[in-house]
Amino acid sequence: MVDEKGDDPKLLAVVVRDARGTDGPEWTESLRRQVASFFSAYKDHETDAHALVLGWGGAAEARRALTAFTRPSSAFRARERDHAATEPARL
Repeated sequence: MVDEKGDDPKLLAVVVRDARGTDGPEWTESLRRQVASFFSAYKDHETDAHALVLGWGGAAEARRALTAFTRPSSAFRARERDHAATEPARL
């Protein structure tokens, strides 16, 4: 998905099988269209805002996105290190 600021990926969790062993709902093309419609329209009330669903990935792509998102970047680690070095000690 992209919006007025650029890439804006979304992850949707879909139940495959619940704790009782019951299969979740089938992820049909109709459901994909409904979700895409929601994400395409949810910024309609904002001025100069838009969102466009470009496609769908699978579980492997979601895992890669989560891993990249949850791993702190070197810039983030540097900011944290610099902040810790300048922050006064608390007693």
